Amino acid sequence: MTSRHRGPGTGPQPAGDQLALGFDQRQFDIAAIWQATGVYTAVPEIEALLDRLGWPVQGDRLLDPGAGNGGFLVAALARLDLARDDVAEAVRRVRGFEFYAAAVADARRAVRGHLLGRGWSPQAAAQAAQAIVEERDYLLDPVPAGEWDMIAANPPYWRLANLPGAYRIDYEAAVAPYARADMLYAYLARSADIVAAGGSVIAQDEATSVVWGMPGAAANAGICAAVLPLNQIAPKLVRFFAGDRS
Repeated sequence: MTSRHRGPGTGPQPAGDQLALGFDQRQFDIAAIWQATGVYTAVPEIEALLDRLGWPVQGDRLLDPGAGNGGFLVAALARLDLARDDVAEAVRRVRGFEFYAAAVADARRAVRGHLLGRGWSPQAAAQAAQAIVEERDYLLDPVPAGEWDMIAANPPYWRLANLPGAYRIDYEAAVAPYARADMLYAYLARSADIVAAGGSVIAQDEATSVVWGMPGAAANAGICAAVLPLNQIAPKLVRFFAGDRS
């Protein structure tokens, strides 16, 4: 689960004059997509997901591919026993991608504030925040396979027909035809790439899902190592990290 999903935006809103005068076309397109998908996951939901993943006991490096306002990153960092000003270790353990510049700035402020609250120096906190939150597009940039052992995502639902023109051109060039119809499917295709590079996808089953949208699409695409009831996912992850891939 990321900190962004479908719905009306509740974070920083790009003003029309700013879009018209200060952004290039790509930034304008990204802002339009963000406005349609920019609802942030609540902290209790983030904590519940981290609990189910067993983070950080069961994982070493975690990526949030849609970092939003940084809520997920801060929660993940808060669970780590980091030495004061250990920028290298913080950056090694937790990373986030976000493609909307205003949200990148928000996420970096959130991470910096968290680290300052832990007694870090302003310089180290700022350096870590800058490196942890990358302004990158998870769908259009190279697949980050092999670098993280946890990639938790709740992709946005946004149809191909709704994508702004300039962004759509690059999206169609980067995403396989079978996955283009919705950004959800593009995220799943990226998951399949990660599987091909040695990762694993686990989906929640239909019986325990409120809406079997994203997990159902993953299951039907045949890219899952397992499709399980919600209460069996965490034990399965424990076995995966212990080396049991059966």
